[in-house]
Amino acid sequence: MIDRRDDFKIDEQVMKRAEIDTRVIEQAKLAEKKLKRLKMAKFSKDLFDEIIEEMMRDKKTIMEMLAELDADED
Repeated sequence: MIDRRDDFKIDEQVMKRAEIDTRVIEQAKLAEKKLKRLKMAKFSKDLFDEIIEEMMRDKKTIMEMLAELDADED
């Protein structure tokens, strides 16, 4: 066997933590902000109308809007 003790480098053996993906963190923050806004829309008709107008500008279908608003038919 070949003696490799002298070739050992600690940096090659240490496991490093995965890099934090800032893009994923930003998407999570935006999703949380959007969710809070949707929850507040339950209490404000003007905010609800504003959200619906934004969805219409984004050309979302009625089904997409209902899914996003988590609407139930009572």
